[in-house]
Amino acid sequence: MARVLIFLWCWSCATVWAQQPLQVAVSSEFASAAEALARAYGKSQVVLTAGSSGVLATRIASGHGFDLFISSDEKRIRQLTADGHVIGGSDTLIARDGLVLWAPDFPSLTLDHLADVPRLVIANPIQSAYGIAAQQVLERLQLWRHLGNRLIRVEHGALAYEHVARGSVPAGLVPRSALVATGRMGEAKAIADDYYGAIHYYSAVVTAGNRNEAEKFMRFILTSGKEVIKTAGFQ
Repeated sequence: MARVLIFLWCWSCATVWAQQPLQVAVSSEFASAAEALARAYGKSQVVLTAGSSGVLATRIASGHGFDLFISSDEKRIRQLTADGHVIGGSDTLIARDGLVLWAPDFPSLTLDHLADVPRLVIANPIQSAYGIAAQQVLERLQLWRHLGNRLIRVEHGALAYEHVARGSVPAGLVPRSALVATGRMGEAKAIADDYYGAIHYYSAVVTAGNRNEAEKFMRFILTSGKEVIKTAGFQ
């Protein structure tokens, strides 16, 4: 019965779409920036669902009602595109980020002495681009296996930052944007870009979503939203 009604009233679909909030799936590390973008956009309600890129990609593939996907995991976007869940060619680079070593209670800690750290938190490489980057750094330092159970893996980079901020873990490889946005970058140690692969954020339109409204929001992100993204700590 519901399908018949949708068919009979399809002439009003544009009006129905316009009345519905824009549903955006966003990587947790970009959530604060996405919230600021949604406030600045102001034209319509934007509902954000934050989580790890891996979990969100699974939800999109299972048909959850998202219109736009913002993620730092380019491989998952490509897979969603190949499987028909994301519109081909809609993926657009919107921001860049990096990885830093943060140990506020151990200001002298550097990568050269990371082998001595009692515990180190990183994002899970299976779920997050920040985790992949952290693994690459530790492999470069020949510490990936050496740290053993001293290496704490959490779902995403924002959670890694929170663990260090709360003091539950003394050190972490965390998103640079989080330190910039909170004014604590002076406490962190930069990590050379050649230690890990670039962390880029892409937005992509979900095939089953409201393409028109999603593309309007993407255009805003690429124009007026650039300064908002910069203020949130991203490049």
